[in-house]
Amino acid sequence: MKTHLPSKWYTIYVRQNFEKKLAKELQNSGFQVFLPLKKEEKVWSDRKKISETPIFPSYLFLNLPDEQTFRRALSIVNIKFFIRFGSEFALLKESEIHQIKILEQSGCIYSIEILEHLFKKGEQLQIEKGPLKGLKCFFDSLKGADYIIVFIESIRQNIKVTLPLEYMKQKLAGV
Repeated sequence: MKTHLPSKWYTIYVRQNFEKKLAKELQNSGFQVFLPLKKEEKVWSDRKKISETPIFPSYLFLNLPDEQTFRRALSIVNIKFFIRFGSEFALLKESEIHQIKILEQSGCIYSIEILEHLFKKGEQLQIEKGPLKGLKCFFDSLKGADYIIVFIESIRQNIKVTLPLEYMKQKLAGV
């Protein structure tokens, strides 16, 4: 008997540098997978190369709509484990998947990197222009470089993004 659960985006941990290969294998097996990528310039002494690397190293996001699909995913050999915080699975909301996709597909991002800690200081803002319009974020400045912090609550990860300041809207009231 197939039990239908609300469709959920589970966070899975995989071997580093194996994300793209496993994402393709999972897609070929009928799973809905999301692997957010960023373009990164690699420089050697004799050449430069632009490559796509995961925004969240060793993480894949897997949409599992029912218990049967969830159990099938548990048997995949190359999935090291499902990310949990205590006894709870790290589940992403559809809105968070959407935010990450906006960040990934945006052409106006100058740089992107994962941060280990959420800054406690800073103003809460909302982006009002460009492809990231509507995203809530925190503003910070370090050595003259202005940037925002987008917090993906479900997996407790922060993304630092550098954007033009004119894209920002003043502090949100009541948020």
